[in-house]
Amino acid sequence: MSALDTDLLQLTNELAKLGGSRNVKLGRISVYIRGVDHASSETRDASSYLSYIDDSQQKVVVVRNPLSVHDMRCYNVTQYFPPHMSNAQISSQLVPHVCSSVFDGFNVNLIAYGATKTGKSQLLFGDAKENNTRYDSCQGLLGSVCSNIWRRTHESADTISISISAFEIGHGKVRDLLQKKETDIESLFQTSSVAVSDWKQIGALWDIARYNSSNWRTLNTGYDPLSNECHLFMQIKLFNQTQQTVSSLNLIDLCGSQPLRRSVRAHISKEQIEQNKDKNVSLFSFNKLLHGLSNLHAPKSSSTTITTINKCDHQSTTGEDVIGSIINESRLNSFVGPMISQNAESIFVGFVSCDNAEYQASLRTIQILSRTLCIPVPCVRIGSRRMYDDLQFERFAHDWHSVLQKHCAIEKCIQQSCSQQMQDLATCDDTQHNAQLSSLLDDILKNDDAETDMKDDAVSNDLKVANLRLQICALNEKVRKLENESQQASIFESYNQEIETLQKHLQSMAEESRAHCVKHMNAKHELMRYKISAQQMDELKTIHVLQKSLRETTKKLKKTETELLKLSADLRHREIRYRVLQNTKEQSDEMCNVLQRRESELTSAYLQQAQTQAFVDKLKLQMTELKNDNTALVEQNESLQNEVATLRSMCKQMNEDAKQKNYLHRVSRKWTPNNK
Repeated sequence: MSALDTDLLQLTNELAKLGGSRNVKLGRISVYIRGVDHASSETRDASSYLSYIDDSQQKVVVVRNPLSVHDMRCYNVTQYFPPHMSNAQISSQLVPHVCSSVFDGFNVNLIAYGATKTGKSQLLFGDAKENNTRYDSCQGLLGSVCSNIWRRTHESADTISISISAFEIGHGKVRDLLQKKETDIESLFQTSSVAVSDWKQIGALWDIARYNSSNWRTLNTGYDPLSNECHLFMQIKLFNQTQQTVSSLNLIDLCGSQPLRRSVRAHISKEQIEQNKDKNVSLFSFNKLLHGLSNLHAPKSSSTTITTINKCDHQSTTGEDVIGSIINESRLNSFVGPMISQNAESIFVGFVSCDNAEYQASLRTIQILSRTLCIPVPCVRIGSRRMYDDLQFERFAHDWHSVLQKHCAIEKCIQQSCSQQMQDLATCDDTQHNAQLSSLLDDILKNDDAETDMKDDAVSNDLKVANLRLQICALNEKVRKLENESQQASIFESYNQEIETLQKHLQSMAEESRAHCVKHMNAKHELMRYKISAQQMDELKTIHVLQKSLRETTKKLKKTETELLKLSADLRHREIRYRVLQNTKEQSDEMCNVLQRRESELTSAYLQQAQTQAFVDKLKLQMTELKNDNTALVEQNESLQNEVATLRSMCKQMNEDAKQKNYLHRVSRKWTPNNK
């Protein structure tokens, strides 16, 4: 496989010098560095060894060795994203450029590269929050890209169809995440591509992709993201039927290798090394591919051809052939190599940790990606009626009907329970109490600044109580949902009783806080009335008494708030215990099922082994009989050959004797006297 078409590259360079074209452009690899800092805000400035210089001519990342003051290295990058920058801000900078290139008809690759636990999957697919763990969620940069593409297709006058494919590479094979059959894929054209027409279909595809992927764990109410075990590929294809062009966007989430410190290397087992062997070998081969492409297109070697001489046969090999051999080394390179080097604009997002302990891994990531800036790739708009046959979504939904129906039913139940809780919260408010509070607040707003401060305190207390009530309702809903999902609800009856007592206590506390708020507002109203009409000292005494009562009520409100916070913390702890018990029960059930399956498999295997052993014994007996017959035939053949040999020798001797007699007879006849 050729790393790059040199003739096409020269033509693209000449066309770019002349001003470019709408259908052809010379693209280069872009490198964005994302800094990740898990340290606290106090030690962040002191512990960071990365700095960024944004000059008008070039953009440079400066890496300082934390152990040596004089060791400072500079690397060119496209842009640097500091740790305080959120993933949403990064997506807002990358998504418009990516979507505009795809809609112009050019292919784009966006590759997340870096060590493990640096936030690659969080940027591409969203953080591990409650909204992102749902079945129908599509968050992160993937969700932003899909929504942007969907909006542009509706705004465009051209007719554009969208199809999505998903697959992962790991454990020595390539698996299509949208197919039920686990078939090993050899090329990108063998992956199934499903046509989508609305946002719900996109969510269903992403749901099934996570369901089949080894990078997510399926829960009863959603998905739990894990550390990447396989390289995940998401491909979004656009077919513009009006302009007859096809373009694709490839989102690639690479696995991260765990940097091993010297203090930890001695405690690593052989099993852990074997588990990470395939992942580390593929990443090493991928780094080798990037290094070869960088050497091939480096400024020093751009005018000359890179050759390597084989000592055995003395044949020279060009740099393109070397890159082709590197591409064939691993499955990852066989898929990513053509994407990077042929007709696509590639964007690398390198993730580095700002912790001093991860200095070597971060430095290696920046070194590898910075060298790829010199790699040029010609991008050409592909004009074709159709390059592939998309799978219709109806057929895809029919194949995965049971899984999608189950997930939709769970999401509907959750939404209905949340809406019911909100309705209960809306109906449980006292309208008269709200009217009374609003009238008192209107009276107090007419007074001076001191009274407005007191009003703000009372309103903030009411808001805190309302927020606590909302949190309690949400916790109750979660507990109810977990109870419905559990098969053995009798284990959690004690927890339910304790939660009911806590709820009753919370209701009494809320009623007391409401009564205190009413007293507080009435006291404020009386205070203002006496303050306006106060003309004698006796009225001032009553004002002081009212102020004391106000202080006492504020103290009581603070106490109730602290008690409510304690109760909410207790509810959270009980919920955590509930989840732990449920997980252990599910794991035990799964282990029992697995053991039963293994026992049935072993019994069937033993039966098959016994049958095969009997069949083998029969074959052995037949083989011995055939061998005996063969030996007898061989002995007979040898005896016959010996007899033939003796007969031949006898015939030969008789022929020689006859010849001798004939010779003697002629000689005797020749020398007899009669002849003379």
